[in-house]
Amino acid sequence: MKRTGVLALLWLISAVGCQQTLAPNEDFISLHERFHGKYRPVSSVASEAVDANFDGKPSTDMLVELRDLATTDLRIDINGPSVHRSERFFGFYHAWPEQYVRNPYTNKEPVAYDSLATVNYNWQAVSRQFDFDKDIRQMQLKPDNEPLPDPEQFAPPKAVTIEAGDRVKIINSKRLYTRSGWKTVEIVTVYKRYTTVT
Repeated sequence: MKRTGVLALLWLISAVGCQQTLAPNEDFISLHERFHGKYRPVSSVASEAVDANFDGKPSTDMLVELRDLATTDLRIDINGPSVHRSERFFGFYHAWPEQYVRNPYTNKEPVAYDSLATVNYNWQAVSRQFDFDKDIRQMQLKPDNEPLPDPEQFAPPKAVTIEAGDRVKIINSKRLYTRSGWKTVEIVTVYKRYTTVT
């Protein structure tokens, strides 16, 4: 009886010792629980003040300056191997309210500020696959397989990092039509998950 207990204990120690532990960036079940879902911006700050909403008050707050940005989603898919997919899949879908500016008489985009021009917004979503770095501090987006239709509107973010509380910080360079004409600014937007349903 004593011998059986010792053998059982040795088997248990051996079994626990032989288990493989996954690296944090490979444990898709934990990553799914932490990150899978849809996110909305909680802050969005430009590198310089711009008047993109044409109210005469330049601001660095893009949630004020860009119509619909506050309700524009970032979606992150974390899926493991399944009957439909042989490998895990990490998907990054980033929408942004892109400006479309036209003078109604010439039907052309103005090169400078034009009081007759109309500004319309369209949500442009860019999807890419990504990997986490080993410390789960960055999302490393994979390069596009095909040339981008418009390199300015569909350009990948400069950086995607994980902040406190698993918020996602995205740094983009964006060309904006403002009361001072066209400006290219760096925009830092922080997203917080609001649903795990995608």
